[in-house]
Amino acid sequence: MKTVVSICFVLAVFTCSVIAGKLQIIVEESVEDCEYRAQRGDSLYTYYTGTFENGEVFDSNVGRAPYGPFTLGSRHVIEGMDLGTLGMCEGEKRKLIIPSELAYGEGGYGDVIPPDSTLIFEVVLDRIIRKDEL
Repeated sequence: MKTVVSICFVLAVFTCSVIAGKLQIIVEESVEDCEYRAQRGDSLYTYYTGTFENGEVFDSNVGRAPYGPFTLGSRHVIEGMDLGTLGMCEGEKRKLIIPSELAYGEGGYGDVIPPDSTLIFEVVLDRIIRKDEL
């Protein structure tokens, strides 16, 4: 069952300083016995597929090694990915609909991401290394 989660709800325990209502987080597969949720400063490994609104895939690491580690909250990834993976559990799957302002904005990204593109990511959190374990 899919659940749409507002960014402010997900971030209520942390900070909700995003452009309200812009980032959409859809929990596609939750984890029943989640013992730990990703927090700022943790290092994450993810599997992802990134598409444009028309469904065209621009990047994916599915079938390869997980992407990471990236430190949550350190701007190692686009802001929408940072915010969208906050609070995830290992094994959880989310669909992130990231507006241009929280992705690559007016400049786009080389020949890969056109300016002002909304990006859609299917993300599975593979592994969390807690900040206190680093």
